[in-house]
Amino acid sequence: MPTPKQSKIITVVCANVNGSDVIAFNRTTGEKLTAVAVSGKAVFDLNNLKSGWTVGDVIEIRVNGAYFGGTTTTLIAATGKQSTVTVTTTQNTTTNAPAINF
Repeated sequence: MPTPKQSKIITVVCANVNGSDVIAFNRTTGEKLTAVAVSGKAVFDLNNLKSGWTVGDVIEIRVNGAYFGGTTTTLIAATGKQSTVTVTTTQNTTTNAPAINF
């Protein structure tokens, strides 16, 4: 019987962000989870990734929507632990939003 995967909870704190997509992308496996920020937070359990997670995985956190920003973190803690990652975000405006080409 395989060993069950252990939860790894990451709470992403992105102040003033509500309704924007927050993405946890595992650079090691190429898998991602998406959540919507509520009250400036999004919570992920990396155990929900198809391949789960392992110590040493590099997780990229991205915020997309009315606010954008990103950061990366490397999983170095033992199983069953929780982590908090703070993402500095910038509000999209007409001067800094990505160009749309038709």
